[in-house]
Amino acid sequence: MQRIFFISLAFVVISAKFPENVKKCHFGDSPCLIESSENVLRTSGNGNRGLGLIPIDPLHVDKVDIKQNEGGPVSISLFFKDIILKGLSQLKVYKMDGFDRNPRKIEMRARVDKLVLDANYKAKGQILVLPINGEGKCRLTFDNWDAGWKFSVNTITKNNKEYVKVDNSKLFFNTTRLHMYFENLFNGDKALSDNMNQFLNENWNILLTELMPSLTEAISQVLQGVISGPFSKIPYNELFLE
Repeated sequence: MQRIFFISLAFVVISAKFPENVKKCHFGDSPCLIESSENVLRTSGNGNRGLGLIPIDPLHVDKVDIKQNEGGPVSISLFFKDIILKGLSQLKVYKMDGFDRNPRKIEMRARVDKLVLDANYKAKGQILVLPINGEGKCRLTFDNWDAGWKFSVNTITKNNKEYVKVDNSKLFFNTTRLHMYFENLFNGDKALSDNMNQFLNENWNILLTELMPSLTEAISQVLQGVISGPFSKIPYNELFLE
């Protein structure tokens, strides 16, 4: 199974200085980091200039392109654009490891009751034994989205200060239910469209299993873009208490 995706974020990172109203923690103090990061999430839906953090709720993503080759139960070209992702500010963080004085590998874990993706889509292909074809608006809703994100970092020096750069990020997630709605399937044929949407929701776990590698890779790139703002604008040691 081959998976090809392209993803880009529509934002401009601004220069940043660590804000006084954000709680700083000591290196490696996971409980403090969890508390501080949750406070930032709750108060920074529209972004945080001091941290160089882009607006995250809703988070706007330009496009994602997923292609599944023939040979599996899902053979589809699925293109999303003008994506709006809602719910990230309500993430409940429960793990933050690796934020040491000399970081190399970092792991973060969080969950949210509901994560919603609205977008314009194009789809063509086959799911199980049924063809799918359409273009229009869609919504994907993940119930109890629980995700872990692991990434390695390298240090770079700019103006005699050390910053960290995210490399080799990898995401994994679970959900108790995926709800889907695609409008205008089969050129607006309501009966066919309704039947296909029902079929997709009845077989959501099969579809998600097949698309999971591409989805996790795409979401990982989104998160990498989000966290790269603070990391690229604030020297690493200035993010922590000595």
